[in-house]
Amino acid sequence: MTLGMNIKGIDCCGNHILFYNGKFAQIYEVSQQNGPQLLGNFEAHSNVAALTQDSVVLSTDNKLEICSYQGEVKHVLQLTENEGEVISIDARGRFMAVVTSNNMIKIFDIARRQYKQLGVTRKFEMKANVPLGEIKDISLNADGKKLCILADQQPFPSIRIPDTKFYIYDVDMDNFMEFQVANNRVPLEAFWDQNDKRLLAIETEYVKDLGKGTTLDQTATEGQLKPGLDNIKLEEIDNDFKNNQKKEDEFQGKSIETFFVTSDFKVKK
Repeated sequence: MTLGMNIKGIDCCGNHILFYNGKFAQIYEVSQQNGPQLLGNFEAHSNVAALTQDSVVLSTDNKLEICSYQGEVKHVLQLTENEGEVISIDARGRFMAVVTSNNMIKIFDIARRQYKQLGVTRKFEMKANVPLGEIKDISLNADGKKLCILADQQPFPSIRIPDTKFYIYDVDMDNFMEFQVANNRVPLEAFWDQNDKRLLAIETEYVKDLGKGTTLDQTATEGQLKPGLDNIKLEEIDNDFKNNQKKEDEFQGKSIETFFVTSDFKVKK
């Protein structure tokens, strides 16, 4: 396929493909017999978009526009200023997840013409208002009840540190689960099985010297981080040297790790 525009985003649903670049959107139907056939080509001033079985969802100015494949606006979902702008959308079957710049999470039932929000808008934080991080990507499971979240930690406004954990938002239980992949591995993408709602795959990447202490719950005081020279023992230096040798032997490529996720048994590798 050769398009007459630059591509910034792609989404798929069934045998339909959406291409968009912040100014225009194009939708194709792809079949083995006829190849790609253009169904829609229209202006779409949105950097975040998603494709459903019969609609295109566009994010513009604190609202979601639900459009036909030809770009006609069918209805609008308005967001509040406190919720922020939409930064990520994931549509799966009859469900859709939306995340905003203020780390707000919304789940919708999109089976009907008028989309209906399920449950309440949830902030990405613990019950005690403790933030869990800055959301950078999401993936919704087959029944719309579990949302996998990849995040960065932001100890200071100008610093973002890749999180070695991934998080699961359980819609029914209205809580978050977390799982640390490894000290030096960062989750890149999350993929749920299209049929089995419990099966999750995470693509990870090795990051050198990321180690412990990269997340907010692992912070330490300056005194703990800088022990005096008099307290350092020769055995500790020797152990550090051996540990560094082990790190060099670690697999440093990308990997796919699979998990079993349920409300009862949490996350099992």
